Amino acid sequence: QEFMSANPNESSAPYALLDCAITLVRLGRSSESLPLFAKAEVAAGKRPVLLPTLARYRAEMALSRNDYRDVIARTGSAMREIANLGPSTEADLTRLVGLALLRSGDRQAGLRKCQAAFVAALKLVDDPGEALDTRLALLEALLATRDSADAASVFRDMESALGAHPESRWRALALLAHSDRQYADRAKEA
Repeated sequence: QEFMSANPNESSAPYALLDCAITLVRLGRSSESLPLFAKAEVAAGKRPVLLPTLARYRAEMALSRNDYRDVIARTGSAMREIANLGPSTEADLTRLVGLALLRSGDRQAGLRKCQAAFVAALKLVDDPGEALDTRLALLEALLATRDSADAASVFRDMESALGAHPESRWRALALLAHSDRQYADRAKEA
């Protein structure tokens, strides 16, 4: 908020608005972030470089609020309308729409999108976080479609990276515990 108030000029204010909105979402204060996102969207009209990041975080916020229709609409329009999304943002939007489809009941379509996001993320050698996020989404999709063999394989592939990501480690173990009780104690410990 200090950065936002200290940067009233037209060139840096949109970035400050977006950073503050993203931080509020991460803190679980989504309702406070909405007006900032709205102002950042207006500013993005003059700074189209903000549009991919804005689309990603608005979709992520909608997913955290279980507003699956909004996620699907936002990711669809972003992928159609924003030029130069970049491979990382495109993989991330594909992951988000996959999770929205999956959680809204269209498990097969959600699985396909999560698989596509995973394949795209594997090509991003410079973004290990994206690979982990898409592996978690794929794990969730495989478990939702009752493919425990492939889910176990995905978990084994990402298990070594989970040590540095405690929240992701907990999420993966909690997902696995739903289908295989052997992971329940590890999930509780995590």
